[in-house]
Amino acid sequence: MRRMRSGLAMAILLLVLCTAARAADTVHVGDLVIDSQYVIENQTYEQEGNIIVLPGGELVLRNATLLLDQGWHGENQICLQGDASLSLEGATISSQYAYLIYLSDTSTLTTEGETGLHDAQLFLAGQASAVLKSADLLHANVSGSAVLEANGCQINEITSSPATAGPWLSTPTHLNWCNIPTACPKTKATGAVDERFPGRVGYWT
Repeated sequence: MRRMRSGLAMAILLLVLCTAARAADTVHVGDLVIDSQYVIENQTYEQEGNIIVLPGGELVLRNATLLLDQGWHGENQICLQGDASLSLEGATISSQYAYLIYLSDTSTLTTEGETGLHDAQLFLAGQASAVLKSADLLHANVSGSAVLEANGCQINEITSSPATAGPWLSTPTHLNWCNIPTACPKTKATGAVDERFPGRVGYWT
């Protein structure tokens, strides 16, 4: 009898621990494909799979946390196609590992309020654009005619391929590493600080 009670108690404890570990309000398994407006608001949303925002689609995260469940770095991705958009309003995207956000064509990414993109690797191509305010970012790569505008951000690394546009950074954005070639004529960093060279501000070439 004691063994049965002990086993039952252990089973209940494991169930409680598993439930606590998955504290998400919503869990979605498989790729999430969005072709219209999709709003995640005032909740913790766990995604096990890729997020694909098709042309005409809009993903809005408002006062929410999006948890990307991954087994390794870059296993799952957030991909925006055509004129798709991703908007974060006081929201956070987090994961156990670094995750990838791809913007192509004329897709857009915007953030408002305190935003968490701490483990994000952002790739902008084509004529895509990202306007970041008060956001943390692991890495950004800008190519083609894409534009990255950052204000009040902490960015670990920015790289840029020769482009007609380029990153625009403004006070008090901080960088730990930056590699922007002279072939980006519109690249500028107004008052931004490179942590390796704290005294270097203004236009970078």
